[in-house]
Amino acid sequence: MDNQYSLVLRCFSALGSSTVIGQCSPSRLTGRHAIDKKNLYTVGGSTPLPGFITKTDGSFLWDVDGKRYIDFICMAGAVNQGHCHPKLLTAVRSQLEEAALVNHSTNNAKWPAFAQMMCQRFGYDKIASAVSGTDGVDIACKVARKWAITKKLVPTSEMLTLGVSDCFHGLSSGVWGLQNRSNRRSDYGIDDKHLINYNPATGAVLTYGNLDEMGQCLAQHHKVVAAVILECIRAHLPTFAEEIEYAQGVFDLCQRYNILFIADEVRMGVCRTGRFLGSDYLAEGCKPDMTILGKSITGGVYPASYILGKEEVMSILGKREIVQTFAFSPMAIAATTCILQIVDDDNLAERAGRLEALFTERSERFGWGALPFVDYESRESCQAVGFQCMLSGLLMFQKENHLRISVPLIITENIFAQALDILGEALENHASSLTAVGNLNSEFTSNKRPLRSVL
Repeated sequence: MDNQYSLVLRCFSALGSSTVIGQCSPSRLTGRHAIDKKNLYTVGGSTPLPGFITKTDGSFLWDVDGKRYIDFICMAGAVNQGHCHPKLLTAVRSQLEEAALVNHSTNNAKWPAFAQMMCQRFGYDKIASAVSGTDGVDIACKVARKWAITKKLVPTSEMLTLGVSDCFHGLSSGVWGLQNRSNRRSDYGIDDKHLINYNPATGAVLTYGNLDEMGQCLAQHHKVVAAVILECIRAHLPTFAEEIEYAQGVFDLCQRYNILFIADEVRMGVCRTGRFLGSDYLAEGCKPDMTILGKSITGGVYPASYILGKEEVMSILGKREIVQTFAFSPMAIAATTCILQIVDDDNLAERAGRLEALFTERSERFGWGALPFVDYESRESCQAVGFQCMLSGLLMFQKENHLRISVPLIITENIFAQALDILGEALENHASSLTAVGNLNSEFTSNKRPLRSVL
């Protein structure tokens, strides 16, 4: 922590944040003071670079010291359409003046027509609403378990819901078990033998992209598996085609063994892959039994998630079995309706393809490879690259020893080019710190990672 803190302070010094850490009113908070207050009073969260943001607009962020950054964070996929889209702001302001919250204690007049629109647009029979993506995953898994008990007649004591390695579904007690095993989770005593991402017979993790491992697991345990949940496009395989092939293969296995296939589209949905959903790359007629939407489905202005599913699955839900105070609220409906209009009017799926082409051209010209993730030997090396980009006006997300690139789809080509210039310079300056992981090596010569997932 001391080493990290010293790096942070050096970064703020270079940024020109002059306030001495100590007493400071919230209205005059600066970056150096903010990191001190954060360490003193807060817990949890992730490991971002030290940009304390006060203002956002389009593809830009401004910090407490007034410095502007190009956004390569996209708030973890929650603002694919950019920050504070004017149409979206108009829609939610209008709704806020009319009714901010109408919930399960009565009936929201806009919910029935909205539910019909969503089911028809995405080709499903039923919809449920929640607040966060994690909530949506939890509900989908709960539905799958009841389906397995009542329809597949799986004994409760033996029932399994399977995830795969490196897919992220949330850190609540109800779904953390779908992620990789870790001491962090075990320390809370919430390891769940019924929600796992490994083969229960061997203990070996079900590796994302390894269809043989999933096939062997399901061949042995299919009678007690309720569902497999998957981010259909994850950005961890050598090529985009392999991402699609793996998702299709898992879907086919689920069909063969009467197992529900759940598509988690919370992070990669809403056009980030070049189509509205990652599961849209499955073969014609291959529809996930349930799909979970979240994050960018409301454009970052109001938290909401949706679980869409087939009649035979969703109809098992009864009254008072999923209830949340802020689910299916008028604000969420207004934001979602507007986002869908923006997606259609601004052709965001096509826009993702255009940005992909620009990134491909740049990476081939300079030999970077495609870089949705940039892996380094150490956390400190990763921070050094992230800090250089930050000092030059580009902000990315750091996760352990790699940086993740997420781009608002409305970014202009000129600003995108500026960001890639900054990234390229930082990569070249720190090339010796790269670890040869997967298809990315220290010379940046690999060009095999799935470019669509970068955007």
